[in-house]
Amino acid sequence: MPGSAPVLGAWFMVVVALGFLLFFLDLAREDIRSYRVYRETTCFVFDSAIRAFPGTGKSSNASTYEPVVAVRYEALGAQTYAAAYPPSSAVSRGWIGLSQRTLERFAVGTVHPCWYDPDDVRTVLVERGPGAAYFFALLPLIALAYGAQALFTAMRRS
Repeated sequence: MPGSAPVLGAWFMVVVALGFLLFFLDLAREDIRSYRVYRETTCFVFDSAIRAFPGTGKSSNASTYEPVVAVRYEALGAQTYAAAYPPSSAVSRGWIGLSQRTLERFAVGTVHPCWYDPDDVRTVLVERGPGAAYFFALLPLIALAYGAQALFTAMRRS
């Protein structure tokens, strides 16, 4: 079957694109939950740092970075201390410059609105989504459209 390689490639493209889209749907689920379930409070920033995650394998010299903001806030009637993060869909992770800009917005000694999860009061966000990560969801959408078009073309020819 000489034409089976392009069909197999198209199926592979569709399946990989769907996998990435599922990842973005999970990000969206968390962002939506932060609007529907999380409760707003006021956070006092008492410390901040940038966490570094060393690379592995071929990229062992490259690190990725994540901003962490230590906050104090009232949750369910109790004073609570936790490490707050931007939402998972935020593009403040990876490059150190993005993490530094996030920490500049949340300087030590400042007060900001924040949102905590009533099911786990130590889970707190200093920002809510949607973040810029959804821009990258366009790539699997393009791959999905191209792969689906290739599959439909192959099915018509057979």
